Amino acid sequence: MEEKEKVNYNKVPRKKKSAEAVVEKPAVEQPVAEEPKKFVNAVIYNCTNVNYREQPSYDASVIKVLKAGTAVKFEPGTKENGFVKTMLGTTLGWVRYEYVKAVEE
Repeated sequence: MEEKEKVNYNKVPRKKKSAEAVVEKPAVEQPVAEEPKKFVNAVIYNCTNVNYREQPSYDASVIKVLKAGTAVKFEPGTKENGFVKTMLGTTLGWVRYEYVKAVEE
């Protein structure tokens, strides 16, 4: 009977992993995000009813008719064609600026 040659697997040469150079990529300058514009608490005043429109135009569709005393929020600096961007709940719309008055929080 022939004896089989025993192989010691601990001594079998293994492929060595090549040492990959770790190259650090230069930091990419991230653009600074603009701080979101803040809406200011306001109230509808100086009228009986005012149209809450989809766009800053008299030709734009009316979303809703707001009564004096209705609480809204408006975005300062968004006056366009005499309208200011406002928020009623979660709905964005436009109201004539002369009917929106900021109130303290």
